[in-house]
Amino acid sequence: MTTPVCVDVIAVLPESWGLCRTCEAFLSQADLSRSSERSDLETYPLDWQEQFRQLSGLIETISREFGNQVDLHIYDPRSPEGIAKSLRHRIRRYPAFVIAGRTRLNSLDWESVRQAIQLAQAQT
Repeated sequence: MTTPVCVDVIAVLPESWGLCRTCEAFLSQADLSRSSERSDLETYPLDWQEQFRQLSGLIETISREFGNQVDLHIYDPRSPEGIAKSLRHRIRRYPAFVIAGRTRLNSLDWESVRQAIQLAQAQT
């Protein structure tokens, strides 16, 4: 059995998805509840909504097509983990994919992502 290919997705996520665990714990300890401020996807500009829907569809396609062959992680660049990933891989535009810690893609093109994952599988 081969090792799954790590696929990191770094994208600005809707506020209603919440923050990373560290940020949520910090806000909770500071007694700063965000529940009343949460917003829905529909409050974002139409082009941003469409891009998020495309990204969601692409993530679902990756999961469906590759299953256990990929280890999929999603990071918001505003979270500590997302900031670290963005700096480490020199990512300046989102959404971005980092495949196997090496290949960076700023594309929502399924074919490009699929080829990068298959190439990483062949190299392991």
